[in-house]
Amino acid sequence: NQTRDNAIISGEIDITHMDSGESIERLRQEAENGTIQMAELDERRETGYLMTHPTNEDSVVSDIRIRQAMAYAIDQPLRNQARNAGIFEIANGPYSPGMEGYLEETGWIEFDLDKAKELVAEFEADTGREAAFAYTVASDPFNLQTAELYQQFWEEAGMTVTLDQIEQGSFITEALNGNFEVFGWRNHGGFAPDTQNVWWTSENAGPVGELSLNFGRFRDDVIDENLTIIRESDDEAARVEAAEAINTRFAEQVYNIWTDWTIWTIPHQERVHGVQTPINLPDGGESATHGIGFTGAVNVAQLWVDQ
Repeated sequence: NQTRDNAIISGEIDITHMDSGESIERLRQEAENGTIQMAELDERRETGYLMTHPTNEDSVVSDIRIRQAMAYAIDQPLRNQARNAGIFEIANGPYSPGMEGYLEETGWIEFDLDKAKELVAEFEADTGREAAFAYTVASDPFNLQTAELYQQFWEEAGMTVTLDQIEQGSFITEALNGNFEVFGWRNHGGFAPDTQNVWWTSENAGPVGELSLNFGRFRDDVIDENLTIIRESDDEAARVEAAEAINTRFAEQVYNIWTDWTIWTIPHQERVHGVQTPINLPDGGESATHGIGFTGAVNVAQLWVDQ
């Protein structure tokens, strides 16, 4: 991140993209000073979260009490300030503001260290197992530091956490094969909730070792039923209600531990043009430039530079 920040500020490169809170804070100041120009994508954002493998019966995260304890143990405002300069919005579900299914109140868990300790003690007393698991993290310094912060939160609640570092190139493959207990992840930006079907449907929850896009391999009848409504109903109100039901179901089952809604920035030199330029559609309208991550704002074929 720091290398890219320095390169864009010095003029070594023409354009890049960034989603680090600390970098965004620095680049905003440079844009204000006129050193660079910068676009920010802050609508229908991707959701950052800790993805668990709740169907892995060999793992303690298959017990909802451990997943709840993990969520209760994280001081989200502190995490956001420490890792994102406090500029990201703390998430309470998979849908960011502006997306169908977003709710101001989802029933999501808030920081309560005593409750986390209580759930860990209850689990260990009932099962005779130690509340121990591995958190898989890409081995770059920024993600490793974030993982160490999570480890501290969880160990303060009585859990034992091993950090399993792997190269970025292996990260997605391990998720596809289900070889994890807890992963740091980000996904689910976009417009329509139906685009999330591929990630959550039981049809894509294969056994460990088989490539599956439902990475956590959870099978949830409530989520499946509402995904079907979203896909098949011609009643807009019914589709929105179904998306909201999925949102609250995730809060109840804690398949994922939501962290924040990501802001993407596109810093570039003044001589670069075409950033966030809408595409002309066949019906005469214009495409959106926000809503599917940074690729929604930078159509490379449309970029051009002054000589």
